[in-house]
Amino acid sequence: MVKYVQSLHGAFSESKENIMVAANIVDAIKAYMRGYRKLVVWFQGVEPEESYMRHKSMVRYIILSRMEKFVLRRALFRIFVSEAMRRHYERKYGLDIPERTCFCMPCLNTEIHEEAFAKEGKYQGNTFVYVGSLAVWQKFEQTVECYKDVEDAGAPGAKFIVFTKEQEKAKQVLTKYRVRNYEVKYVPNSELPKHLSSAKYGFIIRDDSIVNRVATPTKISTYLSCGVIPIYSTVLEDFHHVAGQMKYVIPYSERLVESINRLSASGINHMDVLKEYKEVFDRYYNIKKYVAGLTSKLRSAGLV
Repeated sequence: MVKYVQSLHGAFSESKENIMVAANIVDAIKAYMRGYRKLVVWFQGVEPEESYMRHKSMVRYIILSRMEKFVLRRALFRIFVSEAMRRHYERKYGLDIPERTCFCMPCLNTEIHEEAFAKEGKYQGNTFVYVGSLAVWQKFEQTVECYKDVEDAGAPGAKFIVFTKEQEKAKQVLTKYRVRNYEVKYVPNSELPKHLSSAKYGFIIRDDSIVNRVATPTKISTYLSCGVIPIYSTVLEDFHHVAGQMKYVIPYSERLVESINRLSASGINHMDVLKEYKEVFDRYYNIKKYVAGLTSKLRSAGLV
């Protein structure tokens, strides 16, 4: 019987017949070099491009790209976070990745928290939030600049709450842009729903790059699960496709203040938001659906 190993850490003493699951290309290479040939690889980001964003090193980019192509060709099964990611790999490396050998599911980390939608005054106020790190591709400084425009436009009771571990760095950026009403804190993920229950809008702004075009950031599901209306960049291709059927989302643009005012003027009923976001979780962020679909695919591939 094949034993399913969920992590490479401490797993290399296992039988070479075991299925090895890697969440990055370096771990996948390590497993392959140690003789494991039954590889399932979960591609959670385009690592060569992410590395280049951080280090601006073409040497690192080339090495990681060669490793990535090797892993894509050798893996028995591949998990992608979006169809855009699969198309990117096929174009970049000239590969044909058969449907039977891969599965696409977005990054998600939560389910709907209905109580967060019903918080008194949630949609009457103007509390904006940002959740996450201050990594370069997160565009935190641009996010702060964007909020400052909203604040300067006179949105009643506008407040910006930033949830990040990098609190001092965040405060420096907020001070730089002379944001008047803000709060910076860090809370564990388990406590986020309670803190997001008062928030109306959540920022997720990205540059137009392949890193972002293939991404499905978990913070979108975090926002939606708590009734926080996302202000998102349309370069996030997978979610933008989903958002095309939604009312309670705001695509980021230079006319953001106008879009916010238009949505507020139309009236926001928390039950309408809950209904719409529940439908999104049923069809796009449905954990049970992905578990069943992935299990079926792995079984067809003879891996479970």
